[in-house]
Amino acid sequence: MAKKKPCIVIDPGHGGEDVGAVGHNQIEEKMVALSIGKLVKNYLVRKGHKALLTRNTDDFIMLNKRTAHANAAGADLFISVHANASLNKNAVGIETFFYPHGHGQLQENQYTLYMKAYLTKKALFAQMLAQNIQQALCDQVFSIHAISNIIDRKVKKAPMQVLIGTNQPSVLVEVGFLTNPYEGTLLATKKYQENIAQGIVKGILNYLDKMSSL
Repeated sequence: MAKKKPCIVIDPGHGGEDVGAVGHNQIEEKMVALSIGKLVKNYLVRKGHKALLTRNTDDFIMLNKRTAHANAAGADLFISVHANASLNKNAVGIETFFYPHGHGQLQENQYTLYMKAYLTKKALFAQMLAQNIQQALCDQVFSIHAISNIIDRKVKKAPMQVLIGTNQPSVLVEVGFLTNPYEGTLLATKKYQENIAQGIVKGILNYLDKMSSL
C-alpha cells in the first residue's frame, strides 16, 4: 500500500481589514503573504502533496479559525507566511519562528506527563521544520539573486498564537522586510515571490525526507 502523503496547511497572514505591515511604495503584507501562500500550495500540489490554504482570498480570518482549520483537516504541518516591517528602513532579512512550548509548573500526573512528552516532541519537530525552511529559503534567495545584503536572521522562538493553537508542528516564516526599499521592491515582484515560495517548499520537502528516514 502506498504511503499516505502528508497534509500541509499554508496560512497567508493577515487579510481583509487586517492589512498587516505596509512597506515601501505602499506594498501590503496581506497581499504579499497571499500571493506567496498560493504559490507554495500550488508547488506542493504539483509534487503530489495535499496542501490547503487558510484563506485564498483577501478576507479577514481570526487566528483561532486558522489553527482550527488546520486541526480539523488533520494537517501534518502548518506554515504561516508573513512579511516583516521596522521603523529602521535598513532592517533586512529572512527569519523563521517556532514555539518551544514551555510547560509551566503543572503538577505531574499521568496526563501532564503525557502532555509534556507530546508538546516536547511537537516543539522538536517544529524546530526541525523551521531550520529546514530557513536554510532552504536563504539558499534559494542567495543562489538565484546573489544578494549578499539580504541576510539570514536565523531561526527564533516566539509564543505566537498560530504556533500555540495547532496540533501539528508549526512555523511562521517572515520572508523579508517590506519597509526596506530594496527588499520591499523585490517582494512586490512575482519572480521574487516565486523564488521565496520555491525556497519554502524545498525546506518542507527536506524536512519530510528527513522525517521519513527516522
